[in-house]
Amino acid sequence: MTGLVASIVPTSAVTGIALTDRALRAGADMIELRLDHFREPEQVTQVVRAAAAPVLASCRVREDGGLFTGDPDLRRRLLVAAAGAGAEWVDLEHWETLCLPAGLGTKVLRSYHKLQQAPKDLAAIVERMARSGADALKVVAMGYDAADIAAIEELYRRHYKVPLVAFLLGEACLASRFLAVLHGAPFLYCKPGPGPGAAPGQPDLFEAREVFRARELGPETRFWGLLGASIAHSLGFRLHNGLGRFLAEVPVYLPFDSERPLELLETLRGFGPRFLGLSVTAPHKERVVPAMDELSAAAEACGAVNTIVHDEGRLRGENTDVLGVRQALRVAATDDLRGKRALVIGGGGSARAAAVALVEEGARVCIACRSRQPVREFAARHELPLFPIDARTFDVLQPEVLVHATPVGHAARDPGECLLDMRDIVPGSIVLDLVHAPVETELLRRARVRGAVPVSGVDVFLHQALEQIRLVLGDATAIPSTESLALLLGPEARGHRRCTTPR
Repeated sequence: MTGLVASIVPTSAVTGIALTDRALRAGADMIELRLDHFREPEQVTQVVRAAAAPVLASCRVREDGGLFTGDPDLRRRLLVAAAGAGAEWVDLEHWETLCLPAGLGTKVLRSYHKLQQAPKDLAAIVERMARSGADALKVVAMGYDAADIAAIEELYRRHYKVPLVAFLLGEACLASRFLAVLHGAPFLYCKPGPGPGAAPGQPDLFEAREVFRARELGPETRFWGLLGASIAHSLGFRLHNGLGRFLAEVPVYLPFDSERPLELLETLRGFGPRFLGLSVTAPHKERVVPAMDELSAAAEACGAVNTIVHDEGRLRGENTDVLGVRQALRVAATDDLRGKRALVIGGGGSARAAAVALVEEGARVCIACRSRQPVREFAARHELPLFPIDARTFDVLQPEVLVHATPVGHAARDPGECLLDMRDIVPGSIVLDLVHAPVETELLRRARVRGAVPVSGVDVFLHQALEQIRLVLGDATAIPSTESLALLLGPEARGHRRCTTPR
């Protein structure tokens, strides 16, 4: 089983002992004790002997992403002191010639750290490391896009005789740390708690253990995830990784933050049947369409995909947003939407799904967007009039159903912002905001005050998520309702029903 390693970079023996205790209380299995700030070997001995868990000692120089600036001989003495005090592992860089004293029983982790993108000769470097007699290998490079994991996957395909932990630094490449666990990596490096970590992109122990269920993962684990940009805020990770409440086998759901989705998809196909598929969010719902081997009727109608199912090497594009919008509106409405004036604000994949759902319900649909060119072909195909987003549009159309499908008002972007003034909202109308964080956006607050029926984007999220589970995992019958799923979201979803008050 992969060990959860808490990385600490103390400035003294006192802080080292305190940080070690904090990390162990947070659930660490091992401590990576970074010696970068130490100047006395005796202090290293003190911290290692006080630790109530195995210690992995390392001392990183600036060229390898560390903070040590002292004499090379001092660095060697610090590492030897850690081994002599009982550290279970010592991390030695690939360029080091240091040999630990015989008889200590300390294991050697031979490592490579690169603060830039992985070099083209990375495999050759690791081949040399594998011949060094180390007990395990660690390979780390900077990643700027989830598609960069291709370089790491190339290493794992080589099947070295010693254990390998290889991943990419950076927030966009968090998934690579958990994919390493799926490859059998011996360590998962974490920060003890919230705040800056010892390296970019480290998950904290709680996130690794409770959200991504790191202790349950291994070489047999299947996975899927979320493809998009700036997706760390998504509710999906908590929901889909918490399905163990209902399902016997729960694949891990990982973040794939990428601007190169087609390249990433080719890499993920390489995992074979262990890769189940993806949820897709902005800005990739239209971009992934050319990579699909097959499109569902809903995805074809929208020209957008929000769900990818991987089945025997083929990628099938689905669109569960259509169902999500339709179900949320049906809950909010007292009668059907046939013949009602409906306005969709936005021109992206979510807006197209909302328009298709409303057309299927028989509403008279118009689209308002800032830039007409991206949506012009879609609107023409479905015979939907296009309007600008302005007060005159709202005044002329007087929509009985309004769906907001732009990012404006999102908690991670511009909370409190709204494209509509209070007077633009028709009293008694239905107002659906596809932004689901916060639960009550400024638009929904104004709708409620104006006497309209506010519908939270959380409702759409839950309905479409339930359908995604059915499509990707194959069965959702064990999940009683969307309200059952809402319990997995915690406080972020509280009150979503208060935003949806049927007339």
